[in-house]
Amino acid sequence: MQKLNLISVEQTDDSILCTFAQNLNYDNVEDLILPWLNQHRFNFKESMFGADRISWRLEIAQQIVWLHFDELTQSCWFDQTSEELLAKLKQIVENNAH
Repeated sequence: MQKLNLISVEQTDDSILCTFAQNLNYDNVEDLILPWLNQHRFNFKESMFGADRISWRLEIAQQIVWLHFDELTQSCWFDQTSEELLAKLKQIVENNAH
């Protein structure tokens, strides 16, 4: 199975955009995201499926966050910008660069 590789993060006013090395699509994103979340110790709570979007409710650092994937824009983002989450994502990017 292909392993997901986070290559960059970008903080916006109300979210953190994630860029992965792999091309994600509606058919493969669930199979790639769930092992990646587990590997990086995100506590998975639930998945929600829409026509063009999949969202995962997660717990990290004792707070609930949502990770979203949108098929139309091929984008993936966390809906919050906590310092703990941003630091964790930056650390993942840095570790993948080595």
